[in-house]
Amino acid sequence: MIEDLYEYLMDRASDIASYFGINEKLLAPLTRLSDEHIDALRVLLYVGRADGSLRKREKEIIEEWISGLGAAFPKMDDLVGALMNEIGRPADRAFEAAVVRLSTASQELRWRVLALAQAIVSTQKTIAAAEGAALDLMRRSWVICPSERVGLAPS
Repeated sequence: MIEDLYEYLMDRASDIASYFGINEKLLAPLTRLSDEHIDALRVLLYVGRADGSLRKREKEIIEEWISGLGAAFPKMDDLVGALMNEIGRPADRAFEAAVVRLSTASQELRWRVLALAQAIVSTQKTIAAAEGAALDLMRRSWVICPSERVGLAPS
């Protein structure tokens, strides 16, 4: 189980960059990921793997989002794809904690993450129970309009 996703990404990115022949200077987009982006990635990976596997289109949705955070570099998709293949589904507690932390992020980021999560879920005809529960938790926990603050519902 990966406890610190950012630390893991940075440690593995260098090794994977070497494997793909990527100059380490091209890892800059990954090093610019903020804590909020790491939490968003944790949420998206959780939703993507909620039904047991991360399918090609689900992975592409996450890769497109990451690529959009920084300048596009050659082979960056290979690097991001390889990293996502290594990262399993975040633990339930890690997902829930990321959702809580994202409650203080910008409304724009929360809406973007929710839209991406919905896009991931909609890649299939049926919604797995864990996917639906993840979307429900995000909707309940995040500020949906500026005048509302909705905290994480007690378990």
